Amino acid sequence: MNLQVPHRTLASLALATAALVGLSACPGDSGDGSSEDVGSEDTTTETTTDGTADTTTDTTETTTDTSTDTTTDTTETTTDTTTGEQPPGCECVVDDPGVEDVPTPPSPLICGDDLCPMLVANYDFDLNDYALENPEDLECVLTALRDRTPGVIRWVDDDGGQFTDYGYILIAEDGSAIRRNWGAQDLSYVVSPAELGSLHLPMVYEDCLVLDMDMDKYFCAKQHLASVDLVCDEGWEYTSI
Repeated sequence: MNLQVPHRTLASLALATAALVGLSACPGDSGDGSSEDVGSEDTTTETTTDGTADTTTDTTETTTDTSTDTTTDTTETTTDTTTGEQPPGCECVVDDPGVEDVPTPPSPLICGDDLCPMLVANYDFDLNDYALENPEDLECVLTALRDRTPGVIRWVDDDGGQFTDYGYILIAEDGSAIRRNWGAQDLSYVVSPAELGSLHLPMVYEDCLVLDMDMDKYFCAKQHLASVDLVCDEGWEYTSI
């Protein structure tokens, strides 16, 4: 027996089937969950980005500050230690480089006025001894040493041959003194250190003033310091041998 399905019934079945297919394609609870996951990913990204930026900025600023401070301090220290200035008390003495291959005298003092005429002693071959050309200036020199008068006293003695001796004593305001001498010594030329220290007691120079022989007074005037505190310049020696 053949059954005939009415056309209306077939149309109703087709519509019902299409409706079921449409319902399965619409977003449901799982669609809402997916939407929340996307939002979560955005939040995580923003948090991570902010945290990394802040940390990097802080580290960079700290490194820059430390490097700048350290470099500046080192430069200032180097500048202070390379000024080349003489120690206190030695300001009038030039720090000579020391010429060992040439018989060169030291540089002149750059301060200090002469207190008296230079004492000059020459060798007298008739007397077979030194004689002072200006004994009248001994009192000026010895008095300045005794009284610690600020300024410079100078001397020179020459034997007319292989020995000469030039020198000075610079008396400072505080009573300290710098002594130096230089000249020919046989086949050498010697520049002594410029020494800063103390003069002898005033009574020593007072006793020198009453000596009988002029040359004794002369050697008393140019004698070495009583004590040495430091060397302003090392000096040097030239030997022609």
